[in-house]
Amino acid sequence: MFFKVCIGEITKQRLNYFNSISTYISLLIWPILTIITCIYSYKSFDIEPLKIYGINSRNDLSVFIITGFLCFNCFFTMVQSGLFMHSERENGTLETVFLSPAPRLAIMYGRALGALFQSTWIILLYSVVLFLLEKEKIIITIIKLPLVYLIIIISSTIWGGLINAIFTLSRDIGFWFTLCEDPMKFLSGVSMPISVIPVCIRWLSVIFPLTFCLDLIRGIIIYEDELSVSACIKYIIVNLIVVAITILILRKGEINNRETGNLQLY
Repeated sequence: MFFKVCIGEITKQRLNYFNSISTYISLLIWPILTIITCIYSYKSFDIEPLKIYGINSRNDLSVFIITGFLCFNCFFTMVQSGLFMHSERENGTLETVFLSPAPRLAIMYGRALGALFQSTWIILLYSVVLFLLEKEKIIITIIKLPLVYLIIIISSTIWGGLINAIFTLSRDIGFWFTLCEDPMKFLSGVSMPISVIPVCIRWLSVIFPLTFCLDLIRGIIIYEDELSVSACIKYIIVNLIVVAITILILRKGEINNRETGNLQLY
């Protein structure tokens, strides 16, 4: 039942929201512009001071930025999938979905995966850039990338489930959308090491699972370390917490629906 519901939601996402040329044009142009802008914005940077952060060459800096924006794009795609959930709530069709016997968690993850699968070409685009940057170690990169993508897909799907649950039950969509854009990009270390962030606000980075996802995959690709045990443990714990919060929100919403006839918590 769980996987059938996920597949159904993935198909629904594709038919409802990814059926126009304009959608694919926007998905194509924005990531390309992002890559070009970021790489050339950092071209003039002096690499020497960055060596204390494990970035020893201009190539390492480019890979650092590419991995950051690859993960951020996947995570932010999940936020956009939550907007589709919100619009379905406004159209009055979400209640029909929740009246079905389908597992609620399957609906959330199916919607997240549906949005992510439509953006798989973005992953391929970033892969090509990584291959060009790491052409001297292309065999090692090819071996590492499947593990990296598995880590990204698992983490972003779990994050997408949480975002869809929040957007299902919350009226204040603008607040959540804003929080998951620039603050997540800054605090998660997408384009700069977290250790650069002032200590007084650095602790806020633990709010976003993207922080731990980036920490893990950069350790694999850039720093060429073995899988850090502490990074793996943090990654697993954080994602389990996100799953638990998602389940809690959905249950709270259903209880509220039984009492008030409304899914909205606030």
